[in-house]
Amino acid sequence: MEIIKIKDYVSNDDYANKIITNFDNNKLIIKGDTGVGGTSAVLNITDQNIIIVSPLSGMIAGKEIVRKPHQMFIYQGSKDRWQHYEHELKVGSFVILNTTPEQIIELKKNNEYLYKKILDIPFFVDESQVYSESDYRASMPIFYNILFDEHRGNFTLSTATPTHNNLDIPKHILDKMQIIKIELEVKRQKNITVSPINNYWNFIKSNCERGVKVVLFTNDLKKIKNIINNDTLAYKTQLLVGDTLAVKSSAVKSKTFNEYDYLVKSKIDYSADVYVLSTKYLIGYDLPFDAAVGIIMDENSTVDKFNVNQVVQAYGRVRNNIVEAKIFYSSRQPSIIDVNKLETAIQKIEYNKSYLQGIQPIIKEINHSLSYPKSNLINSLLGYGFNITEDDNIETVTTVSSSFPIKYRNLINQEDQDPYILHKELIKVYNKIKGDDPYFNGYSMKDLLLWATAYIAVETNSGFLLNADAQRYDRLLKNAKTFIDVNDLAYPEKMTDLDRITKFRMSKNIMDIAINAGAVCKANGNGETTYGFDTNMCTDNAFSKAKQIINSLYVIYLVENGEYSEETNRIIFGFSVVSKCILEDYVNALSTVSNLNVSALLEADDKEALDSLSKKYGKELKGNKIFNNTTRKISAHLKKLDGYNGYSQKEINQIMDKATAIKQSLLLSKHGIRNTIKMNTYSIEAQIERHKNYILSLLSLSCAGHTFGFKSTNIDNRVFNTATKTTRQLRPYTPYVLLQSDIRSAFASFLDTIVGSDISQKVYDNLIEKYNIDRDEAKTMYNMMLNDNTRNVLEAKKFFTDCGYTKGQVSKIIKLTLNEKGSFYRTMTKMEDELIRHFKYINRLDHTAVRLHDAVIMFNTPNNQNLTKEIGNFKFEIKKI
Repeated sequence: MEIIKIKDYVSNDDYANKIITNFDNNKLIIKGDTGVGGTSAVLNITDQNIIIVSPLSGMIAGKEIVRKPHQMFIYQGSKDRWQHYEHELKVGSFVILNTTPEQIIELKKNNEYLYKKILDIPFFVDESQVYSESDYRASMPIFYNILFDEHRGNFTLSTATPTHNNLDIPKHILDKMQIIKIELEVKRQKNITVSPINNYWNFIKSNCERGVKVVLFTNDLKKIKNIINNDTLAYKTQLLVGDTLAVKSSAVKSKTFNEYDYLVKSKIDYSADVYVLSTKYLIGYDLPFDAAVGIIMDENSTVDKFNVNQVVQAYGRVRNNIVEAKIFYSSRQPSIIDVNKLETAIQKIEYNKSYLQGIQPIIKEINHSLSYPKSNLINSLLGYGFNITEDDNIETVTTVSSSFPIKYRNLINQEDQDPYILHKELIKVYNKIKGDDPYFNGYSMKDLLLWATAYIAVETNSGFLLNADAQRYDRLLKNAKTFIDVNDLAYPEKMTDLDRITKFRMSKNIMDIAINAGAVCKANGNGETTYGFDTNMCTDNAFSKAKQIINSLYVIYLVENGEYSEETNRIIFGFSVVSKCILEDYVNALSTVSNLNVSALLEADDKEALDSLSKKYGKELKGNKIFNNTTRKISAHLKKLDGYNGYSQKEINQIMDKATAIKQSLLLSKHGIRNTIKMNTYSIEAQIERHKNYILSLLSLSCAGHTFGFKSTNIDNRVFNTATKTTRQLRPYTPYVLLQSDIRSAFASFLDTIVGSDISQKVYDNLIEKYNIDRDEAKTMYNMMLNDNTRNVLEAKKFFTDCGYTKGQVSKIIKLTLNEKGSFYRTMTKMEDELIRHFKYINRLDHTAVRLHDAVIMFNTPNNQNLTKEIGNFKFEIKKI
């Protein structure tokens, strides 16, 4: 590694400038400190085309302030666009382009010609360590693959905080790179104190009292609330945070147009006393004034678990004098993490398109180990040249409560009840709905309710909503739902297609009371009412989407409060009983063979221990008769349920079929013990939680056009999403009438195609008559026999003959289904997948049509009616649910 020493900036040192602006080979530039001007040096190149890739648009916007004729800047919302850049290349201009990885990815999708052209242009990748640290950004591994697999030009990676031993760079690439470190001749003094976490409050107050600006790095909304909404602090605060925190802070304190504008444009308000910065501003954002810097490091927090690299970046954001710097630190009991072992784990990972995703969790563990406990942090900071002081004195924080009704008042009072800010924020809220993906940083149901109701209230100027009882979530929800229902019925001409198929309305009695209280919007002098219109921006249908939010949340509320039919109640209770009994017996058996407390491991979610159990004891359990007494236990529990005598034989069969499926799943344990147990947990709470995510995912599809916040996997050509995970009896509890289009006798129809039969629509009827069973049992028997390659051949021949197949056809079926385990199932599901795709294409179904396994569900709107029901030899059955 070559070390270059400079006095101040790269541009002022001829040799360093020559090195960093040379793209004859691949380089890794390690800057010994932030702010030495590496990117600025590249921006000044005028005799060739270079593309600078920065991870954040805010970094680019900062560089664009003083732009030169040969420079272009492309990011979300920028004036420069790709067509402008393409034009400059065509006329032969030399351009230094600064853009984001997301923009490169979008270019690949939308302009193949230009994309191929830029693959020959050298890349300068700024803050390259971010790619291995930002595991929550899906774009990172995609760009990583573009850089290392598709890009043909040379590239330079640049960072002031390299990943430990450069483990983020694949070894076969790192071995061929020139590594250069650029250091200041006279290193600036970097003094920092490690202090207990609660001391951040007095740090802000004491510095502001002596006229020193304070910069605090945190993602914790509770701490932000204490700072911006506390009269005892009383200093002007500017938030420089990401979209999610920016929106949520509006419920803590109303924003003015000016504050909102500064926040959206990432502009610095130089009149502020306190600046709160989130992770978004850890890199590439410059604050050109003297300040005290505080950094929250909380190992117990999901949002403020900063690592030492991020501390160094945060420290470097203040470009003038740092008057005082403190880390406000909290750590758990130390755990021993062998960093050398983790390095070895990375080196064993084979390089492919999933490489970055594979190493990101390990890099995260390494960074964490270098930062916690305190002794590790201090060693790491010493390595970065910090002088460290420890402070053990614990101070108190003045906290502020922000209750649900206060949040609602804050929202409706933004800029004197002007809907502009609410309108913009509501769009962000429904575009980022949080579901069952714990790594997705989105908005909760409370956020959805607050912003949707506040927007409707301000937009309609309805006293009924502006003065609504918001003491609790459910009260505000019922007020909002009642308002929508009475106005939909009062103004039917303003109903959308979804409004017309709304499934649940408030009772007539409640609506009558609301009408008497003035809930119906009155017409103005022109005979028009504000209800049902977006007066700010009609094209985004924000008002309609706000109503969809309320309707969806209301259905979730109904199910959470058990307001469903007795038939549904019996099934979900039955599923909960069989799940509990089977899981108890399985866990007990596993504890016996392993001599471990498996229940405790599950409660602690000890992934490593549970994965080890899967490998050691999974096969051993298959041979044990662990479920010998389970059926008796299930029966005893079911008989204790209120209304047990009301169970029909069909319902009992459904419940016991579920029991069989759970047992088989546990014994196979395809996805490991931990995940298999989670998948087969059917407690009432789990079933209701899955229904909630199902409704929220439909809402996200309808409003945002995506389901990014929700888990979805594709295994053997079958989609497993929130809809398939939801108990079938709960699926009809939706805010709108849905259509479900099923492939009739799916596997039987595919088998007709394969073996030349023509009995798919008769198979189940034949089995019903032959074995005196119902249709569901016939379907279960049929599918089990098809997918069981270990069954008795003579028994199988008799069964398929009973189905109605000829002798020759039976022989073909036996031959097909006796292949390796699962092969026939994969053949059938591939045909199923292709048919479902074709059905959606033929009927021009949009993104809101959700696939189950052999079916599609969609809103019962005019666009989805009169569907083509026959595709070739296959028939679809369409019903309302």
